[in-house]
Amino acid sequence: MAEGEPTRAPQVDSIDETSAALTDCVDTSDYTEVYVKTGKTVPVGTGPRRHHYTASAIKTGGKWVIWTTTIERDRTC
Repeated sequence: MAEGEPTRAPQVDSIDETSAALTDCVDTSDYTEVYVKTGKTVPVGTGPRRHHYTASAIKTGGKWVIWTTTIERDRTC
């Protein structure tokens, strides 16, 4: 179970008629996972809670669809 929500700051870096590149800063400082049975918090590593996130999107059938995603855990934002 999750308590709280990650904070995001997405932006479109490039776009054309059929594809787009996006970046985001995902901050999980106010997001906590909790074991349902015990109510105890799931342990979190000691690394940063803000990560750089990249994605590509394609336009298909008149709709934008996220095609690839990468969380760069060694890069903070």
